[in-house]
Amino acid sequence: MIGIARDRVDEHGVPIRPDDAWFALAAGWSDRALAERGGHQAQRGVYHHDQVHAALERLCDRKCAYCEAPAPASTSWDVEHYRPKGRVSERSDHPGYYWLAYTWDNLLLSCELCNRRRKDRPTWEQAEPGTTSGKVDRFPLADEATRAMGPGDDLAGEARLLLDPTRDEPEAHVTFDLTGHAVAREGSRMGAASIEVYHLNRRRLRSWRQVQIRLALDLIERLVQVGGHTLPEAVELIAGSLGHASLPWAGAVRAIARDPTAFGLDSPRYPPRRGVPGEG
Repeated sequence: MIGIARDRVDEHGVPIRPDDAWFALAAGWSDRALAERGGHQAQRGVYHHDQVHAALERLCDRKCAYCEAPAPASTSWDVEHYRPKGRVSERSDHPGYYWLAYTWDNLLLSCELCNRRRKDRPTWEQAEPGTTSGKVDRFPLADEATRAMGPGDDLAGEARLLLDPTRDEPEAHVTFDLTGHAVAREGSRMGAASIEVYHLNRRRLRSWRQVQIRLALDLIERLVQVGGHTLPEAVELIAGSLGHASLPWAGAVRAIARDPTAFGLDSPRYPPRRGVPGEG
């Protein structure tokens, strides 16, 4: 998971967001939601409008906002409500954040495996049953007393535990190890909760991250051993390419740049570059 700038513009300077007609439509339905309160049935045709889906797809670089898996060409992805619209699983008396059902800042692009409750199915290498998780309508807080129960309550005062990549700096809370596992950074409670709720350690996802990490490490080694770069130069080059925000699992590659030694980049295979004729 990496940060996403909600105020991004495209290469033509056009803000990446739905058009004004959609915001007018959303405002009308938001008024209706406020009037109907907890009885409001959120309209998928509004929050999952083509304008919304297209904008989120571009805003999130055609990746899941949570796990960074690339959007598949064969299926449509979920428009996810960061604060759940219909109910909150941690609070049975909560009506859901119905007043945010059509709020642009509450919508994200998510893959089905992060957004819905799914079992981590066995793989060829791991035949035992995996964990079951996924966000659905979960929205845990560090302090339930801070929960906003209605539109008049202070959302900013909620002690959120789930990372919102458009508001927070996910890389300050979540990092990765050599095997592709997501790890809460420095014991971050937000990191730990987000890893569990978004199911960020499901097997196939870990495997793809591991492949990307191994590719990055192989390229770093080649740049040092064959290309004559110093280790810091090589790490910076690869982090700037494979760690680019537009690429899948960029966060895992960036973790190498934050802590090269955790990925074995402090071994004798990477000596400082010696001076060569013509340098200096």
